[in-house]
Amino acid sequence: MKIGLVSRVGMYHLESWEEEFKVAASLEAKHLELIINYPYFGPSSYTSGEMFRIKDLSHRYNMELIFHLLPLYEHAPENVRNQFISIYGRKKFFDDEKRLQNRFFDIATLDDDVRKFSVRELTKTYNLAALAGAKIITIHGGYFESFRTYRDHLEHARDTLENLNGTFKQAKLCIENLPIMGHRGQIPYELPLETQDVVDLIKNLDIGICFDIGHANTIGDPLDFYHRLKQTGKILNMHLHDNNKKADDHLPLRKGNIDFKSFIQLLKKDNYEGYVSIELDTWCRPPEKMSKKERIDGMKYINKILTELH
Repeated sequence: MKIGLVSRVGMYHLESWEEEFKVAASLEAKHLELIINYPYFGPSSYTSGEMFRIKDLSHRYNMELIFHLLPLYEHAPENVRNQFISIYGRKKFFDDEKRLQNRFFDIATLDDDVRKFSVRELTKTYNLAALAGAKIITIHGGYFESFRTYRDHLEHARDTLENLNGTFKQAKLCIENLPIMGHRGQIPYELPLETQDVVDLIKNLDIGICFDIGHANTIGDPLDFYHRLKQTGKILNMHLHDNNKKADDHLPLRKGNIDFKSFIQLLKKDNYEGYVSIELDTWCRPPEKMSKKERIDGMKYINKILTELH
């Protein structure tokens, strides 16, 4: 398996991006999963020059790249704005906020115009991935208005994926399972939720799965969730973070109730060869409450488990 880190380099100035690669390389990470946020720091925020810079850094530090197109609609603009620690970041935020006013990324929408717009944005992300040499693009399956309309939105997401199937050659598209409880303990109304929903979305399509163990923990037994998804043979990426089942907190590893040791042992037994990304560098907590040391400790803990298994 390839152990790596999730990073939101976009909030920093271009000149400081190298530090993320240095930290990952010092921990012997195999990859960085770069967050392409939406609508803030979305695919239109980046230039080809920036993607070539990321590609150059990945080669210099012998680091593979994968992307995560991450929607952030539940966050109020003023809360997101305050997380940008540089003038560079704030400028990009205001540019995005103005340009994308009232535009939504949602592949499960019942609105055809919004769905077409979302496909265009996803295509832009794919083009960035191709420039940077990223191997995977993980996305969420979209939103649903209520549990009464859940199946309708799931069908629309499936239709979107069917139309995209086979169009992305250089970077593999992956669908992530979502939590039943959000970052603040609220229902996030994002899909897919259950294992069968994930399977239904990608069945007979050239599309993979990103298994998020923290999201699965808000729904039931995360190891059972994994067992059922692995039968597809399509798990290509995983997200590791912790919680206590009450909310999608993205806590540091061992700060919740997920048994990561048993999980890593299981992956080793299954000869899993895909990506495993420690996903702590997210929007769930403001920077002052989130230490870079948490990612470092997480990497060291997973590597310790792997060493003990040899």
